[in-house]
Amino acid sequence: MKAFGILEIVFAILIISIITSVALIKLNDTGKLSIKTKIKSDVALIRYSISNAKQKLALSGNDTDIKALDEANINTKNQQLFNYVLDYPILSSDITEASGGTWVKYASNIYRAFISTNESVDFVYDASSGLFDCDYNIVLCKELTQ
Repeated sequence: MKAFGILEIVFAILIISIITSVALIKLNDTGKLSIKTKIKSDVALIRYSISNAKQKLALSGNDTDIKALDEANINTKNQQLFNYVLDYPILSSDITEASGGTWVKYASNIYRAFISTNESVDFVYDASSGLFDCDYNIVLCKELTQ
């Protein structure tokens, strides 16, 4: 009766562990990439909706300045963010419970998008220009807006 030798079993376990570690690293990268894609999509939708709302105001003959994007409280969970411009607002988180893919209203015109609990970028809404932007000197800002 033939059986596997100890050396063969060790090599099989070694190969399986290497493949598993590579797969877990790739899986983690895929999760982070999907969160970045979601935030990037959110930013594009918010910008488009601001532009659309300004055009509607201009066509109706009203002032085109949108003073605020929502009436949500600062750093409060389950508030409707961007409900003045979005048909389906984004629900907020608070800073203590923020995780990947969530938004927090940080100030009256500053919104923080979280990629992970430790990685985030701030977007500022300028009512006079209608721009919803972040600091392009930050690499993550460039990733999320280009």
